[in-house]
Amino acid sequence: MALKLTPEKNPGMLYEVWNFFQDLEHQKKSQGSYNHKKLIAAIKKNNALFDNDEHHDAHEFVTWLLDQMHEQVPKEEGRSFVKDLFAGKIQSTFTCLCCESFSKRSEDFYNLSLDLEKNTSLNYCIERFSCKELLNRSNKLHCDTCLSKQVGTKEI
Repeated sequence: MALKLTPEKNPGMLYEVWNFFQDLEHQKKSQGSYNHKKLIAAIKKNNALFDNDEHHDAHEFVTWLLDQMHEQVPKEEGRSFVKDLFAGKIQSTFTCLCCESFSKRSEDFYNLSLDLEKNTSLNYCIERFSCKELLNRSNKLHCDTCLSKQVGTKEI
């Protein structure tokens, strides 16, 4: 879907990011720096959290930016290119170890918080992220069959 954006019809970060890439594509120099002040000003205007000169978390910024763009993009049949490119679906299965009942929950995500270790592969980190987890202390599972908190497992 080709986007034709204008600041009047599409105010906000979607237009600003689109404009940023248009400027980069059409700049005359093939190398060198780009004046990013217009994009930074738009970010500060659209989110008070970033309206200062402090250091900010990149993960938090990208999550906010993708959410903003997804909300502002014209949608075809409820879909947007932002969701098509960046979103995934994660399914968690919870099992009660007392009665062996289970439930499943699906969630959309734009990013995963993986624990990264030195000298490990991305595949290894994803496998660790999705390992079965024992819920046995303060994070016990509330079982709808037992009607109480029980020891259980969570698997992604």
